[in-house]
Amino acid sequence: MENINLTGPEAGIALSTLVAFSDDNPSIEEVAVMRKYYKFEDVESFQNKVDAGGYNFPGDFPVLEPIIMETLKAQDRDFQLRTLAVALVLAHSDGVFDQNEMNVLNRFCIGLELSLSDADQFSKFRLKEIDEVTGYGDFKDFDNLLANLDINLTVEEAGAALAILVGLSDDDPSDEEAAVMREYFSVQVISSLMSKVSDSGNKYPEDLENTKDSIFTALRQADSDIQKKYLAIAYKVAAADGFVDEAELTLIQEYCVEYGIGVVELKDYFKADIA
Repeated sequence: MENINLTGPEAGIALSTLVAFSDDNPSIEEVAVMRKYYKFEDVESFQNKVDAGGYNFPGDFPVLEPIIMETLKAQDRDFQLRTLAVALVLAHSDGVFDQNEMNVLNRFCIGLELSLSDADQFSKFRLKEIDEVTGYGDFKDFDNLLANLDINLTVEEAGAALAILVGLSDDDPSDEEAAVMREYFSVQVISSLMSKVSDSGNKYPEDLENTKDSIFTALRQADSDIQKKYLAIAYKVAAADGFVDEAELTLIQEYCVEYGIGVVELKDYFKADIA
């Protein structure tokens, strides 16, 4: 990972992100605060710098704390207070200000020689006055902070997500592909998957691609037989309309490489007559 240079707003975004992830994936309310007080172009710039620096989102964010701190120390007092105030508003937005969120904010208060009381007073009496609040209108396509959220999928949900991704990779799933999905995945599993995708701030089906890392993570917990089973189902979905195209095969091969499974094994799994 490389050292990255952040602007003041980018450091503020980073701090709010640290707070949001400290107790779990960000809630809808926490994401709303981010959208309200930070501009899309700053979020996008921050995400690009994080990616270019080789940082994984959000697991490596605690490593950025010294960079965030030094950037904020270089800002004026009002900006520091504004940054802490937004992070504090975010922490309270879901109705629970938990210990992990408090710990993150306390570390920055100490480093900036401020207090949570200072931030609280600023949020109540000066934040609205001093800010140009962007509002929701400019953030309809705000997905940079959500794109790589780790969605906590069960192994079966991950298998269903992979099958759906394969079905969508060459266009909307055909009737034959949809029939295979219904054969192997219950309505309850699909409904649970869709709820988790939605709760993470993603939209179905256009944002289902954002579950790829979560699928990798969930299936990694399964034994090789289960991994092979779900990859074979995905392959059967791809072949259901009589043709496995390049997009479908490329996606399946990503997971085959990850788990050391050959595509030939998938073809043979159901003894299907697949060319």
